[in-house]
Amino acid sequence: MKPSPFDSLLQELARKDFLTYQHGVAVAEHMGRFAEHMKMGEAESREAEILGAIHDLGKLRVAAALFKKLQAGMLLANDERTALRTTPAQLLEVLAGQPLPDRLRKAIEQMRCRFDGKGEPPLKGKNIHPYARMLAIADCYDMLTRQRTGRLPLSEAQSRQVLMRNAGVLFDPELVRAFLAMMEGTAAPPRG
Repeated sequence: MKPSPFDSLLQELARKDFLTYQHGVAVAEHMGRFAEHMKMGEAESREAEILGAIHDLGKLRVAAALFKKLQAGMLLANDERTALRTTPAQLLEVLAGQPLPDRLRKAIEQMRCRFDGKGEPPLKGKNIHPYARMLAIADCYDMLTRQRTGRLPLSEAQSRQVLMRNAGVLFDPELVRAFLAMMEGTAAPPRG
């Protein structure tokens, strides 16, 4: 991952919870490759990569005790699991005062949207910023294939099935196909 204006915040996250930091690095790599695969320009590819890296920085607002419980392999209560699901508002709060391009801000505000319109805010389909639609896929894929406390990773084949099952519901079906093609090393579909 290339240096960014957010490196000091990312290092703070690494000190708080290295697994979350590693997840961000992996999602950043997926997002950068995904944007290149979709034939986005250099600036857009860089922004997509940065979004992948910073998408969990809202967790800096989460109590360190929760991460210690996770790292110790302890089960979390429902309210503790909810506290770990940070919101776009928390992320924007962490990023306050940082230079943030408008496209990134918009994608952050929409990163909890669902393709079917049942997320927050309730935008639907192509009305959701492309970076946010891409992030939903890259984030989910890495979470599925990454071992976490108390959960074994899914195989790549199982993870692909999860993405395909949720295409049109959680994820943009065209982008799911493009992401899977990228992971298989095949050509990008034409942009429409």
